[in-house]
Amino acid sequence: MTKWMFTNHVGLQWYQHLYIELKEKELIKKISVNDYIHLLTDVREIKINDTWHLNEFTNQTKKLINNLNIKLT
Repeated sequence: MTKWMFTNHVGLQWYQHLYIELKEKELIKKISVNDYIHLLTDVREIKINDTWHLNEFTNQTKKLINNLNIKLT
């Protein structure tokens, strides 16, 4: 029971952090925290011929990344 409570607590803290980030950037009216998480799960790196590359993702994800000033390497 305590493991579940701890995991739930950490998850709620992350959710609140993402909510505050969206609210500060005035994006909370345009995108929900669940959409934020879903869009950013599409961003991945793939290894091709021993070199890492970002995979392709949607324009909506690109806009979100730019609006939140997320740096992808």
